[in-house]
Amino acid sequence: MWNYRLVYCSIPSEEPVSIREIYYDDDDEIETWSAEPESVYGDTREETIQCYLEMAEAFVKLPLELVEIDGEKKLVPYRGV
Repeated sequence: MWNYRLVYCSIPSEEPVSIREIYYDDDDEIETWSAEPESVYGDTREETIQCYLEMAEAFVKLPLELVEIDGEKKLVPYRGV
């Protein structure tokens, strides 16, 4: 399963706030995520609208934070305001 999530980041080489594709394992734990921020896309108007609507759902889910721990990038629940 996957969805879009709002991701905050304190790593200087990353975008400060972005929407990323987040992929989950069978236990609904984060398995991986898109390396780059996502943008709205589609081959048709309808596909582009659908992509936009799916991305909009990221704003009602709890945000995540991309952090670096011991040299490894990890996604954790957002600790900010």
